[in-house]
Amino acid sequence: MKVLCIRRINPITDEKTDSDSWLTIGKSYTVLSVSFELQRGMSYRILADDHKTPVLFDARQFEIIDHKIPTNWMIFITGKIGHLFS
Repeated sequence: MKVLCIRRINPITDEKTDSDSWLTIGKSYTVLSVSFELQRGMSYRILADDHKTPVLFDARQFEIIDHKIPTNWMIFITGKIGHLFS
């Protein structure tokens, strides 16, 4: 699964921001996992721009450009939280 960063959202204020050293608007990223929480919504775990740090980002910051989910991904549901990952 691949996504394109289309905006950056401050995780504390939930407002759009221009300052984020982890993401680049217009850059595509490979999704490592997907998480869903009723209170927070959907998040994608991707490698940040340093190419070594996996970070969980609000899915509203991205547009899906490749919907293919790897065949080895599994889904886990624990209480009110769901996870989809390899």
